[in-house]
Amino acid sequence: MKESLPDYVRRIRQEHRLSLSDVEGASRRAGWKIVASYVSRIENGVNRNPSIDKLIGLAFGLGVPLEELLSIASGKPLQGPEAQEIRLVVMFRELPEERREDVMNFVRMLHKQYATKPNQVRNIDAKKKRPRAA
Repeated sequence: MKESLPDYVRRIRQEHRLSLSDVEGASRRAGWKIVASYVSRIENGVNRNPSIDKLIGLAFGLGVPLEELLSIASGKPLQGPEAQEIRLVVMFRELPEERREDVMNFVRMLHKQYATKPNQVRNIDAKKKRPRAA
């Protein structure tokens, strides 16, 4: 069964122990303010069709990827590889900076050994290392 937007918002707030005011504050700091009462109306199913600006604010306020929130709001939750990629990015962002490099080194090792199209990443890495012409 698909999770509705109200259920999703309530679950994320409970999992992260966020008050409505916490969500409002985080969205404001990100520059996409959504007021606590509006979040409550979404949670309670009163506001069933929030604007894209409100959904962006809600994503920032809840600390979730915008793609995930938009997929829930549209009634088409991400599944399979797309959902895994988003979860991976979210977990990566939550790591301390020094651990992120450890993850990148591990992924490079796995990629080198198992990737089906290894040249694509090598080309991207090579472009990043080239000094820019003055």
